[in-house]
Amino acid sequence: MRYKVFYGTGSTTYAVCYGATEDEAKQHFGEYNPNTVIMRVEEFPDATEPDRDLLDLIGEADPEEAIRYLIDAIEDAGVTHRVAGYLYRYGFGREDE
Repeated sequence: MRYKVFYGTGSTTYAVCYGATEDEAKQHFGEYNPNTVIMRVEEFPDATEPDRDLLDLIGEADPEEAIRYLIDAIEDAGVTHRVAGYLYRYGFGREDE
């Protein structure tokens, strides 16, 4: 399940976090933002197709956070093996020859 974890009072001051419960989403947020106060948590239903390019979306985020969310999305979609195979074909995970 996805949740919006609000860390401010504005409508855009939230992070999308995954967890089986609200508490797990709070814990996930806290791992990356240990000194940030959580204001509230709301369920965040699955998104419809984005109207922007993936690189544009990632470009707006903190790079480390973007990678973590990308990995979460790959796992949620159940395509981990396909992505790993694609990366392997392009040289990731291979020992230097």
